[in-house]
Amino acid sequence: MRERRREQAGLPCNAPVLVCFNQSYKITPPVFALWCALMQRAPQSVIWLLDPGVAVGRTILLHAMAIHDISADRVVWAPRVPLAEHKARLSLADLGLDTFPYTSHTTCRDLLDAGVPMVARMGSTLASRVSASLLFAAGLQDWVVESGSDWLERSSTLLQDPAKAILYRRQLAHAMSHYSVFNPHAYAQAWNAVLEAFLE
Repeated sequence: MRERRREQAGLPCNAPVLVCFNQSYKITPPVFALWCALMQRAPQSVIWLLDPGVAVGRTILLHAMAIHDISADRVVWAPRVPLAEHKARLSLADLGLDTFPYTSHTTCRDLLDAGVPMVARMGSTLASRVSASLLFAAGLQDWVVESGSDWLERSSTLLQDPAKAILYRRQLAHAMSHYSVFNPHAYAQAWNAVLEAFLE
């Protein structure tokens, strides 16, 4: 069934799928170079990117890939679709790619909801710490790093060690069902309780 869904999304059935659905302006050259280095370590992998919607955006990204000797046929462009369909397709990916220093926000949360592992690089500003904060909240602080080289090594581990990837997914599934920060209703109740205690 998953294979069929991958085919429908234009993805290969038996190759690692790396996904980043952030806006293309958040993809900096140093980060893209790291993604390409990861793809070189996993030569069968493809990268699944949100279609920027304009030819120049696709051309720039493909040119950057060519610089790093990654062929254009290893890119799958994801069209914009309704939100429910968008969230449903995320589970087809094997590894989420984070941007930096403007890290993933809603995009990271959507990936975690879909059960997709990712490694987050943490910086010193609010924008560079959001995805890391979400992983900390999920009890996945082991997958937060502070350098590009550490990001590459940890991401490679998730691609090359199925046992660690399975463990990550299990931890993530547990967090999604047990931590109030990922349950809006429970979070609202907890916040209301704090306010009521403060006002008493």
